[in-house]
Amino acid sequence: MNNFWVSPNSVLIECVIVPSTGGTTNKNPFGTQKQLQNKKVVAIESFSSQDVVNSPISQANPCINAQVFNTSFLTLYRASTPAIGNQPAQNEGLYYDQLPLSVLRRVVNQNNIGVNLTSSCMDLFRINPTEMSWTKCYVTCTPSVPISSAVSALFLVHYLNENQDWKPYAA
Repeated sequence: MNNFWVSPNSVLIECVIVPSTGGTTNKNPFGTQKQLQNKKVVAIESFSSQDVVNSPISQANPCINAQVFNTSFLTLYRASTPAIGNQPAQNEGLYYDQLPLSVLRRVVNQNNIGVNLTSSCMDLFRINPTEMSWTKCYVTCTPSVPISSAVSALFLVHYLNENQDWKPYAA
C-alpha cells in the first residue's frame, strides 16, 4: 500500500459490552450491521472513553473505559463471497482472533490517562478488502476487569462501495 491512503467510506458501529462480575470471559456480539452488508472492509479503528465520552449510537452508554479497553480483544469473521471479475472469492471463517483493541486505536490526545499508549498504533489498521460476517464477530473482555453497567466499544469501519475497485486498497 502507498503511504498516502484515502478512506473511501466510513461508518461508526458499536458493540455493547454487557455487565460482568469478573471471573468469566465475556463475549459480546456485534449483531447485524445492515449498513455494512455486502461491503468490503478495508480498515478499522477503535476508540476509548479518552477519545469519545458517550456512544453517539446508543446515546445512553458511556464509551469503554481505559481499564476495560486495555484488556479487550476483537474477533472478526469473514463472510463467504464469490469471485467477481478479478476479485478472488473468499471463504467464510475466522479472520482475526483476539486482536487487541489497542492496536486498532490511532487517536492519541493529551488526556490519555490509563490507556496503553505504547500499544496504540498511529497508523490505520488496514486489511485486504474483506466482507465481514458481523453477526459472528465479537469483542471479548478479560475476566480480570469487572464491568458494572453496559458500555459501548466504538469502531470506525472504512469500507468500499459494492462495485468499487478493490485493487488500490489491497495490502
